[in-house]
Amino acid sequence: MEDLEKHCGEKVDIGDLYRTLRRMEKDDWVKSDWEKNIAGPDRRTYTITADGKNFLMSAASSLIRTDKLIHRFLEGYQKIKIIH
Repeated sequence: MEDLEKHCGEKVDIGDLYRTLRRMEKDDWVKSDWEKNIAGPDRRTYTITADGKNFLMSAASSLIRTDKLIHRFLEGYQKIKIIH
């Protein structure tokens, strides 16, 4: 958890993260298990499921398409901006 902000590039609300993980588990996108921890409290670990991988691939493809559209828009905007 300590490195979460570094990996995400911004502050993460831990409560929101766990609510999201529970929702994802309800949707069968992840599954959780309890991991025994001798040095401290047990920890819940999450693993992506096959349905989760399929959703992730679909969402990533959609974001790639959206990214391309935004870049095309911005390129056109820059051309117009230069003219005016």
